[in-house]
Amino acid sequence: KVTYSQTTKTYCPSSKVPVTVTISPVTVGGTITGTDSIVYGSPANMTLESYTGSIVQWERKFESEEWEVIENTNSIYSDNLTVGTWYYRALVKSGICSDKYSSEFTVTVTKAPLTVIADNKSKIYGDEDPVLTYTVNGALYYGDSSSVVSGVVLSTATGADAEVGTHTITASGGVADNYDI
Repeated sequence: KVTYSQTTKTYCPSSKVPVTVTISPVTVGGTITGTDSIVYGSPANMTLESYTGSIVQWERKFESEEWEVIENTNSIYSDNLTVGTWYYRALVKSGICSDKYSSEFTVTVTKAPLTVIADNKSKIYGDEDPVLTYTVNGALYYGDSSSVVSGVVLSTATGADAEVGTHTITASGGVADNYDI
C-alpha cells in the first residue's frame, strides 16, 4: 500500500516530489536443522534454513519450562547442554512485515559414560582393612570434577581374619547428574 498526500491546496505541484517505496518480502520463519540427539559433553549445533527476513533472536526451553531468549542473530547456533530434552526456535522479521517463528527443533541429551574403578589396597595380616577408595575414569565436561559422583559402595570379603592372598574390591552403585556410571 502506498499513500501520498499533498500539503498545499494546489493540485498541480510546480516541482516533482521524490517518494521512496520499500517493499519487503513476507516473513518466513524457516526450519532449524542439526543433530537432534547428542551425548552430554558434545555441542548441540543448529542451523536456521529457508527463512526470509532478519533473525531477531533465538529462543530455547528445557523440557516444560518457559522459553528464554538467546541473544543470537546468526543463522548458526551452538549450545552446551545438560541431560534432558531441549527445544529451540528462532524469531524472524522481514521489514515492517509481521514476525514469524521458525519450526521448533528438539535436542535430546543423554548421559555421558563414566566408570568407577576401585583402587588397589594392601594390608598386613591381622590388621584392620584399609579405607577403600575409588577413581573415576572417563571424560568429565564443562568443569565437572570426580566429586559429581556419589553413592558408590565399595566392599571386599576380607576383615581381620582374612587369609593371605588377593581379594577383590567390588564397586557398586553410584550416581551423577549428566553421567551414566
